[in-house]
Amino acid sequence: MPRRSRKVRRTSLADLSRDLDRHLRGISLVSFDVFSVLLRPREEAEDASTEASAWVVAPGIENLLDQLHQTGLVIVALTDRRVESTVLRQLLEAKHLTHFFHTIHSSADVDRLGNALPLPESILKEHLCA
Repeated sequence: MPRRSRKVRRTSLADLSRDLDRHLRGISLVSFDVFSVLLRPREEAEDASTEASAWVVAPGIENLLDQLHQTGLVIVALTDRRVESTVLRQLLEAKHLTHFFHTIHSSADVDRLGNALPLPESILKEHLCA
């Protein structure tokens, strides 16, 4: 099996939405940071909270996730916060977003598993051919 490129590209949400086909050429995995891209804290909420009521879905994210999901890409939800992935999954379920993601990972899970790789690299290793 041919080796896949592990080149990581960072693109703004607005740029990605504008020209989705062009941005997705050669890409097989897209990841989103839960607390900086997918969700925004409510004004009255404490930023560190993991309660669903403290967060709102970022404008345009549901439409973008739906478009990406329809292309068949692997979509991953990530966070570097010390939040277990089960808590993260419950938060995304409360916002009706879990069905878009192939997997949900947290840096707390990487620590628990004793994985020495930085989080994005471990996700790439799991979903792309070595």
